[in-house]
Amino acid sequence: MKTNIKKKKFFEAGYVFAIPLKSGEFTFGLVCEGKDFAFFNYRTKDSNPPNNLQDIPLAFRVDVAKDAPLVGGWEYVDCVELKGNYALPAKYLHKPIGSEQYFIYSAGNEEPATKIDCQNLEILSTWFSFHIEDRLDDFFSGRENKFVIAIKKQLGI
Repeated sequence: MKTNIKKKKFFEAGYVFAIPLKSGEFTFGLVCEGKDFAFFNYRTKDSNPPNNLQDIPLAFRVDVAKDAPLVGGWEYVDCVELKGNYALPAKYLHKPIGSEQYFIYSAGNEEPATKIDCQNLEILSTWFSFHIEDRLDDFFSGRENKFVIAIKKQLGI
């Protein structure tokens, strides 16, 4: 059931959005528990999500600005029941700028951690629609994303 995103000011866990790519194709964003978004290693010419979306490999999962779907022209296309890791809050690396301390952030809680503990975690950051769209384009083109590179450089990781 497709509806206009303007009728949905924000997003809720389980919402699925079709995201237009520069290639003219679409990929999908799923609002997870914790209201961050999972983006998938999947492209199609059609804005209808596959039935097995949550079984498709993950491209990345990040926090997204509340207005990103509206500003980015993302189309609300479905609401699904979350399963697996998508039904759990994600864990993120938090490293304050200029600090050598590492933390694992999840669901509003932060715990001290080591660099090794955080090695494969996404960096805690809020992404705007244009960041997401560039990052998806880079992902599908096999390039490292300039925003990820800049964040890592700024944090010294």
